[in-house]
Amino acid sequence: MTDKHLIVKGGAGLGNRLITLSNAIEYAKKTSRILLVDWSDGQFGVKGKNVFYDYFCLNQINHTESIDSIFTGKTKLKCYPPVWGESPFDSLYDLYVYYNSNYLQHIIPANVKGSISKLRGCWRQKDIPDNKNCRDWQALISVFKRNDITLGSMYRRKMNYDVVFFVDFCPKFYTETFRKHITIKTTS
Repeated sequence: MTDKHLIVKGGAGLGNRLITLSNAIEYAKKTSRILLVDWSDGQFGVKGKNVFYDYFCLNQINHTESIDSIFTGKTKLKCYPPVWGESPFDSLYDLYVYYNSNYLQHIIPANVKGSISKLRGCWRQKDIPDNKNCRDWQALISVFKRNDITLGSMYRRKMNYDVVFFVDFCPKFYTETFRKHITIKTTS
């Protein structure tokens, strides 16, 4: 049986990343996934170098520090979204832009999970052109696109993938999770 992983990709600033990480830790615990935080997008260091583990430690949570350990030497892993499985070293902004429909965001309940939650906001594959005049229509179409992904906090618990990529802006903040599982790395 293959281990299940959750890869948290960096997005936005430090505060948003840490809040998203607290949410992702809760998701990883509830779904029995091994966590990896990947901040190699170049926001806080050289693009391609994962700087999270230079500054922070994860405690009391099953995790790995290397994306190579997940993908190297493995048979074809089933990934969500599939496009990220093909390019696991790419950053969020290499592949995606944030996208939402102002109208649909207000009429879809906030607690809806799964593909329909894309209507509240999603990461749209970057190579698809944006048509600002048809955003509501494009949001509806995104529900059926496998590579357009909802915000991580909207993921269902039951996702039958070996690797799930998790990104969000500012989901629910789990204060106690943050305090228990994330510490600042001290120099020796």
